[in-house]
Amino acid sequence: MRSIFLIVLLAAISSFQPAAKAEDAKLPTAREIIDRSIQEMGGRDAFLKHSSQTAKGKYNAGAQGISGTIELRAAKPNKLSLIVDLAAVGQIITVYDGTNAWSINPMTGAMLLEGKMFEQTAMQAEYDAMLHDDTKFKLMQTVGRTNFEGKECFAVKLVRKNGDESLEFYDVTNGLPRGTFATQSSPFGTLAVVSVMDDYKKMGEILFATKMVQKMSGLEQTMIFESVTFDDVPASTFDVPKEIKTMLGQKKSTNAPPAAIPSGAIPK
Repeated sequence: MRSIFLIVLLAAISSFQPAAKAEDAKLPTAREIIDRSIQEMGGRDAFLKHSSQTAKGKYNAGAQGISGTIELRAAKPNKLSLIVDLAAVGQIITVYDGTNAWSINPMTGAMLLEGKMFEQTAMQAEYDAMLHDDTKFKLMQTVGRTNFEGKECFAVKLVRKNGDESLEFYDVTNGLPRGTFATQSSPFGTLAVVSVMDDYKKMGEILFATKMVQKMSGLEQTMIFESVTFDDVPASTFDVPKEIKTMLGQKKSTNAPPAAIPSGAIPK
């Protein structure tokens, strides 16, 4: 499971140019870099042995004076529930149940996630995303070495089958993922988001980045995960709430084909 997103603008991904170094001629392939990271975090089998996981911790957006708790639940093959509970606001909920995606926010109400927001939520819900299944990408390419947030890293460019591009950064010294740069669709438009991963700790058999800092449009959010447990997510976690069921029903009705007109009803 990919360490999770939330909703420093940077240049477009296509314009990223890591500093040229003599050793770049000997760069490992993207697959080699990713496979090393999987091994360093505990190995492929450690990821595959579990069917679900729960991560809990604290959320903070210091500059805005906002803080609270965060709970992430994920289940194979592609279900996700993210609840950010902010004392001053309430619960902000995002869910993908394998078919539909929605959010419930005290400030904006309930909404179905559609279009690009739906695609990205579904992608982020892929439980085994850290394994980087080759069949989901049309390009995985090492583009150089660069300094990312104070760490010497390999930069790997990824292009998914739907055309979405991102950069992932892997520590040259220990192989661990150090962060990502990607664009994220939101109700406010498309944002450039930098995610920084740090403070790796062993949870079960897997090394997790227990600290994630996300930067976008001058805002910075920090998530500190204090616990990760496995195989403890009930199916009811992803149940569709009443207000979302209503929206799905309305959407189905709107998209329904016109009723057939009985042949005898057509005047000659």
